[in-house]
Amino acid sequence: MSDDLKTIDKGLATGKVEGKRQWYINRQGQTMMVIQTPGEFWMFDGNQKHRRKIDRSFAIASKEVTVDQFRRFRKEHQWSEPFAPNLLLEILRFQMRLAKDLQCLKVESYGFAAKAIDEIGKLVGGWLKSGSSKA
Repeated sequence: MSDDLKTIDKGLATGKVEGKRQWYINRQGQTMMVIQTPGEFWMFDGNQKHRRKIDRSFAIASKEVTVDQFRRFRKEHQWSEPFAPNLLLEILRFQMRLAKDLQCLKVESYGFAAKAIDEIGKLVGGWLKSGSSKA
């Protein structure tokens, strides 16, 4: 990246919305899109389908979060090698908590998912301890 682009990127990475733009770049270098008036949306399928309302603004990353970005975000977390399966489960746990906190996921569903994720974690841990290289 050229020095000019680095200077522009540094100037944009303020961590807040400026002027009329509806985005900002956070400290991790992610472009965050601000949703000012999100309104209502449909949630779930089938007989559980219902409308949900979010009545506050929030920001969401414009691209998928990478493993490196998540590791920088959760610096206090103790990573073990090989970290990839554990990291992916940790990301999933974080996303599930966020969905519950935003009330996009029922508490009962969150509890069910949390138990399933813990069980998967135990299975992955056993697989890693066995030294198995089979998928």
